[in-house]
Amino acid sequence: MSIRVFILAALVVFSGFVSEAYPAEIIWSLYLKPYMNDGPVLSLSLQEGQEFTIRDVNLTGGQSQFSDLLDDLEGTTFLIQRSPVNQTLEIRIILNVQAGIFENAGGIPTFLNISFGAYINGRMDDNLKFSTGSPMVMTIRNGNGLDNLLEKGGCSRGDNIKFVYYSGGKFEADGIKTYNSSSGLIAEIGRISPVVGGLGDDFGFPSNSKYNTWGKIKLLFQ
Repeated sequence: MSIRVFILAALVVFSGFVSEAYPAEIIWSLYLKPYMNDGPVLSLSLQEGQEFTIRDVNLTGGQSQFSDLLDDLEGTTFLIQRSPVNQTLEIRIILNVQAGIFENAGGIPTFLNISFGAYINGRMDDNLKFSTGSPMVMTIRNGNGLDNLLEKGGCSRGDNIKFVYYSGGKFEADGIKTYNSSSGLIAEIGRISPVVGGLGDDFGFPSNSKYNTWGKIKLLFQ
């Protein structure tokens, strides 16, 4: 092997190590649906594995009607441990809100209604899926903010609360997980899709306990 070929091969291997050494960049942008043209109310460039946190936002003009809702969401985090792409990824978090609250979904009240947009090097990708074992994790922390959100959506912590996909007028629970934990409400989101939170029974996904109870009742009449 000539010295030139050896050097070129070494450079290729070295560049591979360098690309693996640097975490992928993720740009997080938070929007209010009625004011998309005004740009994000909060934007931050982070690396994969770093949490994006909704912090105190100073809203002005017509956007100020959503100040209380943003206050309730303060401290909510989004995390992608491992980016599904090697290029710069932008995640747009779009709050589907109206009159100071989250929009309902097909007539069903929600305590959370969010659309997500993914852009890879500035190009939209509506079909982005997150890496296996590394979903996008959203955590709404315990506190008065979460209590307020649940109350506005007609829910409480003791209810069968679920996060589901809502697209094309249909609710889906495949590829999204809900955890009602001591730290708050957690959603593990597997793909880019609108996500809503509310009563699982209203979305068509009763809790296991309720489902089993109904099964026992049917057995009594067999």
